[in-house]
Amino acid sequence: MSNRKEEFFLLIKNAVFAAYLAFLSYGLFFADGMGRTERQIKSYNLVPFTEIKRYISYADTIGLPIVFFNLLGNVLAFVPFGFLLPAMWPKGEKHHPIAAILVTLSFSVVVEILQFATKSGIADIDDVILNTAGGFLGYILYLVIEAAHKKK
Repeated sequence: MSNRKEEFFLLIKNAVFAAYLAFLSYGLFFADGMGRTERQIKSYNLVPFTEIKRYISYADTIGLPIVFFNLLGNVLAFVPFGFLLPAMWPKGEKHHPIAAILVTLSFSVVVEILQFATKSGIADIDDVILNTAGGFLGYILYLVIEAAHKKK
């Protein structure tokens, strides 16, 4: 591939990743309807699986749409992150699943710390777990598509 095409594709990849991060940031820090308008008694959860278990245990009471939105939403929101991440690594550099997990985990931890510091959400270790799972699923999706593309 010519150098100009490579530069063009790099520009497109960067633009898509930046747009995704802007959209994600809006949803995580600014969007109404994400629990930001309610007063929270506790603004953090550091005990893994506490909120996940609570949502599952009280699904009948709080409703499946809310359970779906919170649990699956946290996973799905980070699938694009994991999918786009390998495209951001230098060309020819081998990507490793552990690197994808660690970058997604680190990014999610930063998000939760910022939500706590800015009081724009609840800092929750369960969100980190779900976000990291979503990023890893996105990374796996990237590998599957890449493998299918190479077979052609």
